[in-house]
Amino acid sequence: MQFQILSNDDQVVKLRASGKLSRDPRIAQNGVDDRDPLAFVCGDGVFKKKVLLDLAEIDHIDSTGVEWLLKCHSECEKNHGTLILHDLSPVASDLMQIMRMDLVLKLVGNSRQAEELAVRSAPSNGHSEPQNESSHGNGD
Repeated sequence: MQFQILSNDDQVVKLRASGKLSRDPRIAQNGVDDRDPLAFVCGDGVFKKKVLLDLAEIDHIDSTGVEWLLKCHSECEKNHGTLILHDLSPVASDLMQIMRMDLVLKLVGNSRQAEELAVRSAPSNGHSEPQNESSHGNGD
């Protein structure tokens, strides 16, 4: 799992994930930094922000990747932030539909929709309603 930070300010961080969305269980065992990869890349305060995560370049997701997304969502909610996934690759989109992750995660079709949802999201109260868009294509 690789991340590219597109922008990072006090309230919003925009990232692009690429490659295999998976957590290697050997990370903690080998004494490597076992912080969440998102916190490692963006800093420990990332879960207090609106995180817009572009999944267009994800070519594989396994169960640990789904688990990681759910943990990120939970950490964001707990810290009054929000996680918004957008531009899902076909692999990511198919898996999210099969697993009905649209009932839990905020999924939108493109970066513009992600930005609009971030603006509409409740400001730091931790009680924002899930607002999923039906389109999951790559239409910026």
